[in-house]
Amino acid sequence: MQPIKKLPINLLLAFIVLNFVSVYLSTLIFRTTWIADIQRNTSGWVDPNLVTFSLLNIVLVLGLLVFAGKLRALDMGLVKIYQGFLALAGIWIFSQLFTSMVVLAAGQELALHQMWLQHPSGYIFGFLIAMIIGTALYEEIAFRGVIFPQLFLRFSNSNKSYGFSIFLAIMVSAVLFSLFHIPSLILIQGLGAREILISLVGFLVPGSILSIAYLRTGSLFIPIAIHALNNAPTPLLQSPLNPSLAIQVAGLLFIIIWPLITKKKFGFFYTINALKPQNL
Repeated sequence: MQPIKKLPINLLLAFIVLNFVSVYLSTLIFRTTWIADIQRNTSGWVDPNLVTFSLLNIVLVLGLLVFAGKLRALDMGLVKIYQGFLALAGIWIFSQLFTSMVVLAAGQELALHQMWLQHPSGYIFGFLIAMIIGTALYEEIAFRGVIFPQLFLRFSNSNKSYGFSIFLAIMVSAVLFSLFHIPSLILIQGLGAREILISLVGFLVPGSILSIAYLRTGSLFIPIAIHALNNAPTPLLQSPLNPSLAIQVAGLLFIIIWPLITKKKFGFFYTINALKPQNL
């Protein structure tokens, strides 16, 4: 596997800063009436998340990382897209089967989830599409595809051990991922200081797991699938089980059995050998 390119430090810092500035601005856009009108006029198929995060993908990913930073798809982990579709379908199907078993074990009848009765299908599928090619795509490229490996390349050049460099890069990128959600927690959810702190700590776990998913599978499309379904689980059945929890269980199982699915023999981390800088 080819090594990834090391971004110049000024571009990396610029990306991180602009990432936080842009999410604040996009959150303000998210709250405007005109973007809600777009969703209503398209029967829900064009979700506000799709609009705001598509702008971030165009400006920061294509503009700053691809054109200015000369990063390739490989450098951001955007390889083997078919595996992402496999993960998306497999995790969703398993989560539905797992949910049905929980419903039956609780002695309840299988019934269509109430969201299909309360909302037009365009709003449901529009939100899922927005997560796949909008929110999850951008956040995974930013934090797992760029910030995490770029931090690792710098930490590994220091006196830190190889394993500790991996751990430190995972944790720092997870902290940044957590802080990234502050504008949404304040401006959209309206949480207080205590609730914001609890939420920020809570984001550290999925941020770390998604980095491990990327390392374990070698494709950023796997964490994109897990991230998108966690945000938009799209359950078929009404259940006492939280739909996102079913997705998380399915996602963790998918990561664990990945070597059996792909028939590859490797250790816990798969892409570590790729995390070595090219000679610039």
